Amino acid sequence: MHEPLVRHRKGPASDSATLPWDTTLNIAVDESNPAGRSLIPTLAAARVCRHLPEVRRIRIDINGCLAGSPSCVPEAMVEYAVGWAFANKFFAMPSELGRISSTRNGVSIMVESGADLDRRRYEAIGWIDDGDRAVQLSHGDALSGRSPRAVSFIEDLDLLMVCERVYGRFDVDGSRFGFVHAALVTGDEIVCVARDLTPEAAATKIVGWALRGNMDLTSSLLVMRGVVDAPLIHAVARAGLSIVVTDMVPTRSAVAMAGTTCTTILGLALSHRRALFANGGHIGVST
Repeated sequence: MHEPLVRHRKGPASDSATLPWDTTLNIAVDESNPAGRSLIPTLAAARVCRHLPEVRRIRIDINGCLAGSPSCVPEAMVEYAVGWAFANKFFAMPSELGRISSTRNGVSIMVESGADLDRRRYEAIGWIDDGDRAVQLSHGDALSGRSPRAVSFIEDLDLLMVCERVYGRFDVDGSRFGFVHAALVTGDEIVCVARDLTPEAAATKIVGWALRGNMDLTSSLLVMRGVVDAPLIHAVARAGLSIVVTDMVPTRSAVAMAGTTCTTILGLALSHRRALFANGGHIGVST
């Protein structure tokens, strides 16, 4: 039984599928063009476009007003919008979420958070710089409710074994064609998988899916591909996630944010040089 997917089951094929430009089919080559018989064939666009990834700018309304218009792959668009609204602090907990509706072009979310929504909109579009955000954080916008040092809930060997399974799962779900994945893992179970074309968007879909389900994430970890930056660490820490695993490295600001929020970051997870770039005490040592 496969884990739930935060995406539609239709759309671009997985790596394990035969795509129309594979040499075994040869149905997508434009035979009217002599180049189609060369070593670099010309594809018939009408036959292959439905298999290609799509990026769309979507409209996100909060309480009836435009809050932002980010771009993402339009799979699991509602989950992405919820995660985006949470990351930009339009609400702080699942209980503040109200009615959610969606169209092909956007998502409308009602929240009852008591937040200054106008200020949140300015932050989301970059009209408030980092200095102003630092002032805001110092006046009660908590980064995370966790203590400076946490109790471990997974051993290092178990973590490496589950990461190997997760990255193997990514490899058969479009990685060859540029998709970037994120997964929610609890214990040894892959709870959910999402994909997009950027690490932030894929992880945002995971956060949104978990928030919609009001999941307890205190003993869960986020496994993903790509460079991890501070806004993502901030968002996952506020959501309750303790460990972030990536096959690449975090930024300097991500490491600083992890130290503030007591988040553990395992980087270079597929390399023999893997290491904890930030250690919040969530990973135990195998005996």
